[in-house]
Amino acid sequence: MKKILIVEDEQDMTQLVEKKLRNSGFEVISAASGKEAVLKFQEQRPDLVLMDVVLPDCDGFEICRRIKREFNSDVKILVYTGKLAAVDARTARTSGADELVVKTDDLKTVVDTIRQLLSD
Repeated sequence: MKKILIVEDEQDMTQLVEKKLRNSGFEVISAASGKEAVLKFQEQRPDLVLMDVVLPDCDGFEICRRIKREFNSDVKILVYTGKLAAVDARTARTSGADELVVKTDDLKTVVDTIRQLLSD
């Protein structure tokens, strides 16, 4: 079973995403801040990180860079955000993200993108 780390500070969204991913056959762990995300990544070594970019303690793009740099990791990172205007696809790519999706209550695109990334 593939393990996914959700990095999301909004508890309602975290619960929604966790439920959808578990029902889709994934093991799920979550973190509500950048600091917690780095610790959980180090402890759990997930197959994919689903990263919000607006976090209370840092920029999610910085966490992407840290994971890739500090852990020399080839983990897949999917950046998702509800604030499309605040997201620059180029910044996402240069920070180490593999893909970028818009956050909505319909998580079909997120699940489909996760499956695609994990099959590569």
